[in-house]
Amino acid sequence: MEIVCSNCQKNFNTVQSFICPFCGYLNALSRIDFFSYLGLEKNLDVNLADLETKFLNLMSKYHPDNFVSKSSQEKINAQAHSVYLNNAYETLKEPTLRFIYLYELANSEEIVKEIDSNNPALFIEFLEYYEELENIKDNNSLKAFQTKLQQMKNKVLQENAVMDFTNKELAYNIYLKLQYIDKIIASAKKAKI
Repeated sequence: MEIVCSNCQKNFNTVQSFICPFCGYLNALSRIDFFSYLGLEKNLDVNLADLETKFLNLMSKYHPDNFVSKSSQEKINAQAHSVYLNNAYETLKEPTLRFIYLYELANSEEIVKEIDSNNPALFIEFLEYYEELENIKDNNSLKAFQTKLQQMKNKVLQENAVMDFTNKELAYNIYLKLQYIDKIIASAKKAKI
């Protein structure tokens, strides 16, 4: 994305940085999605090590501590970049949040975030997992159950890595499945054996 530097008025491409290559000025954050900001493909399947590397690299550039002796506007810009970068990282590192973000980018609307029981087959499937969790009696079985849930979540994500998020019905059903899995994973982490 090309912008005009607020300080020297020269055009430059923001693919690498919002810092002007001509005068070193940190420009204000402009409309850019989390994936583009971090230099990642818009995809459900994100390499977490790559995400973290890009996050740390950008944070080292935009951290407000790097701009203490700069103009008040650059300090404000650094704070905005830092907040945006943290939000991008937190959203993209967690698969369900990443799914929601991709849906909202594709559809320009929020996904309904409540879990409902409009999909009886899915609801029954996950009730069975809750029953399985209730019947676990030892730590080894609990760890195996948690591994199975994580593998199930990974499979859902891999199967839908390049899905069409504008297919709202499909996206919503996948979202429900991820939400159910996340809730069972949370319950399994709290389980006392």
